[in-house]
Amino acid sequence: MPEDKLKLSQREVLFALMALARDVTNPELRALCGLTLVGADRRGLNEQQLVESVKVGPAFRHSLTDRGWRWCQDELSESAAEDARPLERVLYLVFSRLDAFFERRKIGVTEVFVDLAELIRKGYHELADEPSAWVSLTDLRSMLGEAPREEVDQVLIALDGAKDVTLIPESNQKTLTAADRAAAVRIGGEDNHLIAMAE
Repeated sequence: MPEDKLKLSQREVLFALMALARDVTNPELRALCGLTLVGADRRGLNEQQLVESVKVGPAFRHSLTDRGWRWCQDELSESAAEDARPLERVLYLVFSRLDAFFERRKIGVTEVFVDLAELIRKGYHELADEPSAWVSLTDLRSMLGEAPREEVDQVLIALDGAKDVTLIPESNQKTLTAADRAAAVRIGGEDNHLIAMAE
């Protein structure tokens, strides 16, 4: 089934997962949104690689893939179907206004819906070879898209207080590139260039 032919029930789930911006079980989806993702709808979204569904115990945990996030971003600029109900038409009108706002501000849906601390943690784990491995802030910042530097710095400073996160300066300052120096975050009067997360 082509992406532009997704059923309403599938589009509802995609937008719900976008708004929740985290892994969600069917019971959580039902409680929060009155929706579930089961059967052919789940298989269709999984096959199109829009949603990842992982079985944890008796329930699936669903989350948007990168392709799913892109679908949500692109769908904001679409019009409601000819046979759409009034609420769906109104929502697509709202989506078109959001799309115009995002375009003017040069931001995407992930910058609005994804928690920046979670995005930083996800980026770290994609870069780190193992837990507690040192990752350069230069590399980590490149994983965060267009997230504003000031906001990233604030979140990094807050994360530094977490028991599983450590930020340190590069001990051999001679190895630092201009990009490394620019990516540093200043904490306690010194520039920190590396981050490690235990979990």
